[in-house]
Amino acid sequence: MRSTTPADCAEAGTYVTVHVGFAITTVDEAEAERTLGVLRAMADAVTGELGEPLPQAPRDRPDAP
Repeated sequence: MRSTTPADCAEAGTYVTVHVGFAITTVDEAEAERTLGVLRAMADAVTGELGEPLPQAPRDRPDAP
């Protein structure tokens, strides 16, 4: 029996929620934008609390966005 996961169904341009490196669900563009907004707001809140931004992953890493 073949498993069907969001990663199996995702094609280029499909939005997915990823947790620990695995696609766990597909989402529409509106939900993807809302989620991204929440994540950005969380980073801004940390900056406000700490007075400095969170460290960024080096851009030269192959897994860096």
